[in-house]
Amino acid sequence: MGKLKLIIPVSKLYLIIFVLTRSIYSQDFSLGGYTKFLLNYGELNNERKFNSFFHSRLNCKYYLSESINLNAGIRNRIVFGESPDIVFGYSGSEFIKDDLVKLDYKIWEKPRSINHIEVDRLYAVFQYNKFDLTIGRQRIAWGTSWVWNIIDLFNPLSILEFDYEERQAVDAVRIQFYSSPLSKFDFALRPSNKRDNTTALLQYYTNLMEYDFFVLGGIHKSRFVFGGAFSGDIYDAGFRGELLYLENPLKIKSELMTDLINEKQNQISFVLSIDYTFKNSLYLHSEVLFNNIGRTKNIQHYLYDALKIGLLSPSRWNLFYQIGFNFTPLTRGDFISLHNPVDGSFLIMPSLHISLFTNLDFSAILLFTQGENFSEFGHKIKLLFTRLKYSF
Repeated sequence: MGKLKLIIPVSKLYLIIFVLTRSIYSQDFSLGGYTKFLLNYGELNNERKFNSFFHSRLNCKYYLSESINLNAGIRNRIVFGESPDIVFGYSGSEFIKDDLVKLDYKIWEKPRSINHIEVDRLYAVFQYNKFDLTIGRQRIAWGTSWVWNIIDLFNPLSILEFDYEERQAVDAVRIQFYSSPLSKFDFALRPSNKRDNTTALLQYYTNLMEYDFFVLGGIHKSRFVFGGAFSGDIYDAGFRGELLYLENPLKIKSELMTDLINEKQNQISFVLSIDYTFKNSLYLHSEVLFNNIGRTKNIQHYLYDALKIGLLSPSRWNLFYQIGFNFTPLTRGDFISLHNPVDGSFLIMPSLHISLFTNLDFSAILLFTQGENFSEFGHKIKLLFTRLKYSF
């Protein structure tokens, strides 16, 4: 199937949305979103960079009936500064993106500025008795951990993408069957334009002894996959875990693959997570990630290879730490760190969030990495972000 480009000037697109909103607005229609302005200054690979971001979003929902609703989400981003091209590909999400229909367009792309508009949600939900059917571009959020969701094979997320709360979506068909008040079957199919890139998974959820349990199996990019997860409490602390097994990734070997692939070795990953909130609002959170095929040397060389085969990190081990505290009901501070115990490299990201007025928030975020050359976090990054966000 060919890809369809959405070639509509942003001004006309917002006019269309406005007209549709005015014509069908009723208690069955909801419209919301936000506008953000973010400044970014710092060093990237020993070069000083300054960039500015305008990021606006519209979320629409229309109830055709009690059992059918339509949903759409549109985001518009304008980046201008000294390295907009680097910023757009920084997270690697564009590298692994694979949509059936292309619903994004660059209004302009110049050496110092980019304007990019995208329809990242466009789906319909049909409900009948114990069945829910969702068709279209949607977010399928599986997994229980909050940093590394290894069983979320449809939308693997990165905690560093802090400016995209909604996360990426996929073009998929999803069927959920609620077999009882405490259990359900969840099937999702993600077809693809690319050969051997389809994902079809079935997940079963149930609750036993006040713990949530998940078991899944199916095919992910021509590889058999089996996994599971749990979530509950232990001594008033949140306790979660995920386990994933995949066939060896030789079937999707490409020109990007190096010795990250071992044709005789299947892939096994697990995550354990624990968090606790004290009465004074002090919050502690830690996670550990293990990949049996992860690297222990020159890890930075394998970043894109890891994305290609579905690893959230190319390293054998990763650790996460977080400390958070509410200084006032309207002010919160967080300090997080990603640490690679294999090569000693690390990333730290302290942040401060303040609610200035109703629907207006201010955030300041610092991102700093340290490590030897070619270590996982040896990118030599020192970045400061300041952001204003207005929600409506």
